[in-house]
Amino acid sequence: MVDGDAAPCPLARAHGLAPGLAAAYRPRVADFSRGLAEQVVETVAGFAHPTLRPVVTEAVVLAVTAFVDALAGAPVRTGELARHFDRLGRLEAAAGHDLDAMQAAHQVATQQGWTELRRRAAELAAPSALVDGLTGVLLAYQRWLHDQAVRGYVEERRAAAPRVAAEEPRTRLFAALLAGATPARLGTLAQEAGISWPPPGPLVAVVTETGQGAARAAQVAAVEPFRDDLLAGVLRGRAVLVVAQRAAADVAAALARRGRRPVALGWGGRPDEVPHGVRWAVRALRLVRSGVIPLPPDGVVRCAEHRETLWLHADEALLEQVTSDLLAPLDACKPAQRDALAETLLVWLQTRGSAPVLAEQLGVHHQTVRHRMRRLRELLGDAVDDPATASVLLPALDAERARGGARSG
Repeated sequence: MVDGDAAPCPLARAHGLAPGLAAAYRPRVADFSRGLAEQVVETVAGFAHPTLRPVVTEAVVLAVTAFVDALAGAPVRTGELARHFDRLGRLEAAAGHDLDAMQAAHQVATQQGWTELRRRAAELAAPSALVDGLTGVLLAYQRWLHDQAVRGYVEERRAAAPRVAAEEPRTRLFAALLAGATPARLGTLAQEAGISWPPPGPLVAVVTETGQGAARAAQVAAVEPFRDDLLAGVLRGRAVLVVAQRAAADVAAALARRGRRPVALGWGGRPDEVPHGVRWAVRALRLVRSGVIPLPPDGVVRCAEHRETLWLHADEALLEQVTSDLLAPLDACKPAQRDALAETLLVWLQTRGSAPVLAEQLGVHHQTVRHRMRRLRELLGDAVDDPATASVLLPALDAERARGGARSG
């Protein structure tokens, strides 16, 4: 039987119609569900968010399992299905997305589900009348699931409307600040919002990934005590806060502690420098994710401590070209030898130590170090000892090692 819900589920029409097809397909449910979920996430960018991805995967598994259960004549918990897709819609609304993502996901799932049904039915030589009937049920079922998600989305947006209206003046001020508005324009918007802005002193950008559900509530609660010192908004899936310098470190620490996501803490600047500060903070988070910048134990990446790295990675294409040109002579070596030479050169540039000192750091014999240094001078010439070239070689080698570590990790 199929349990009840406000909107009847079309699976009732297929209940017990194809037990043989269900029995043959059930062992494949897990693999198909996982593959379909991956395809949805890859196709629909909005569903790739770390918080939404597991919800999407669970939704696909529940939906496919319920369809197979219905064909077999087993009980189907449509109430659980409705609640899960309702939750998915609410999360989409809370993330600030529109309905396009859900519509695109619905189209992907419908097409793949129909293709899979036809393929398996053909393998079992199922009657065409049965396949046509099940196709109709499948299409109606997909529409029903989509309707549950849309209902949750609409209800979440409706519930959020009063909050959005109350925050609208601050939101306009935040958007103007990030757009580089003039001081006069900022002053006008601050008056409309009923706040004194900007506060005295420099402003600092604090950026983290946005949470969903309970995680988002924790982020909001973390910064509420500092409300008078900040403006906040969402920019491309990230929570961006512009904070008075006096409170910036405390805001970043509270966000990292309560939100449990990496937080980038920028450096102070004038109001007209805020857009640049946000850009550097966003880049810092990207470099943390790629393994270039290590994440401190407290979860706060202090951009001021990584200015050189941020600058070096400001243009990834240029960085690749500079690194490639400077280290091109090493390409004549075999990969293992090249890696050993590059590592030795990096440690040498960092320490300028003697062969025994380098050997201890590298974990090799000091004669091995001497041999490598001779080989490096043969390949790179005076660049090894030239301070001007070394100032470029050092960050290039460091960046190459970081990218290599991120790839191997």
